[in-house]
Amino acid sequence: MRFIFKTDQSTDLYVEWSDVVDAPTFVGSREDLLRYLERTGPSSFITREPNAQRLMRVDETGTSMLRAINGKDREPLDGSWDDTGLVYKQIGWLRRHQFTEFFTLFMNEGETVATQLLDHFITDDEESR
Repeated sequence: MRFIFKTDQSTDLYVEWSDVVDAPTFVGSREDLLRYLERTGPSSFITREPNAQRLMRVDETGTSMLRAINGKDREPLDGSWDDTGLVYKQIGWLRRHQFTEFFTLFMNEGETVATQLLDHFITDDEESR
């Protein structure tokens, strides 16, 4: 599934995130995101809501994710303002407060530079040393 989040409340930087690959499928401004969403198909496969409505929710909550209908889950939604972060490509933890710095580096310097900000996971090889 893919969802959208805003990197922080005051920066015009949005990310479409795939939880299949734990990585971004788009990074850019709101204007660029709207053009991207228009090119890539339906606004939301789950709710069929318009892109403008999804982005209003992103601006309000930090994420386009929706709560389950039963509403029992009270954990922060992925990418929301109160979320703690995301797993990045199964190599490390990206803290929520680093989203803007990470994705700015990602766009300007590349993934190799940006991933230096991650809290990297310890691999089996590293653990056995």
